[in-house]
Amino acid sequence: MPPHLAPILYTRIDMTTVLLTGDDCARIAEWPGLMRAMREVHLEHARGDAVQPVPRSIRNPADTDAAPAQIIPMTGYRAATGSYVLKALADAPHNRERGIPAQRSTVALFSAETGECRALIDGAVLTRTRTAAVTAAATVALAPAGASIVTIVGAGALALEHARALVSALPLSEIRFWSRTPAGSDAAVATLAGEPEFARIALNATTDLRAALNGAEIVCTLTPARDPLISAHMLGENVHVNAVGSPPRPLFRELTPDVFGRAALTVVDALPIALAESGNIRDAVAAGTLAADEPLELGHVLVESFARPRGLTVFNSVGIGLQDLAAAEYFLERSEVHEDGLQVQLRPVRTPVS
Repeated sequence: MPPHLAPILYTRIDMTTVLLTGDDCARIAEWPGLMRAMREVHLEHARGDAVQPVPRSIRNPADTDAAPAQIIPMTGYRAATGSYVLKALADAPHNRERGIPAQRSTVALFSAETGECRALIDGAVLTRTRTAAVTAAATVALAPAGASIVTIVGAGALALEHARALVSALPLSEIRFWSRTPAGSDAAVATLAGEPEFARIALNATTDLRAALNGAEIVCTLTPARDPLISAHMLGENVHVNAVGSPPRPLFRELTPDVFGRAALTVVDALPIALAESGNIRDAVAAGTLAADEPLELGHVLVESFARPRGLTVFNSVGIGLQDLAAAEYFLERSEVHEDGLQVQLRPVRTPVS
């Protein structure tokens, strides 16, 4: 038989995918490892060893709403681990009026060499915890020395995760929660008061934003506000602000442009994405209080040689695919150690036998 007509023999290679639910992620998460994962991927990004494209959203062109539902494919590549990530983020702001989450997401982790889907992970807990871990890493680098009083503007699930991440990273003495209604901030305090990590920390709730900010050394804004909540005169002289709550579209903003005008340093997770998606940054650039090339990317301030300037510092985060990539790798590794999650074979792979 001519060689070109000979039958090709195949062998099966089983490629398994690990499925992780939000509950799986909550069981195996721990802050030091997650913060370390976020630090490492941002340092790699700063060195040029990781690729972070600007996401391009997809929406119904017939929807004329100012904040239409959209899906955002968040991607990234990491040379150190040979991995790609794709997070499909569905952002539907009007879900808040329906009493359901505004954002839903699923994270897929791929081998860059074989294309194997190594993990599929529900994005809710992954996103909340990686966001809080990034904020904590930034705060360690940017907060004034000895800072111990934190004000958290917001009282939802992301606010609680930020409190947990920060208390794991810094010797805090007080955490203040602000919300528009007493129910939100009171519930946040009640939840954390029952957790042993907060036994020696003063937890306070308020609806008075100016009082909450008075004397605060670290401020975290974690709201989907369309109108800015905080202006420069409301902040102390030597304070670090984490602006984290805005969804990834420019019509949301938490800080007025004069905050950036007063800041000694503005830091973002990835500058091209911040310029495309952050209402805070875009407004400040348009107002002339911040130059478009002025913000530093986070990886550049996480190096050991970085020295924090005195005065106001701001970390403005919109969330990026590389953070999801590092978090997915972290949770996959933890699931293997703890034998958690469900392993499935999505399809058999056949390769020719030589």
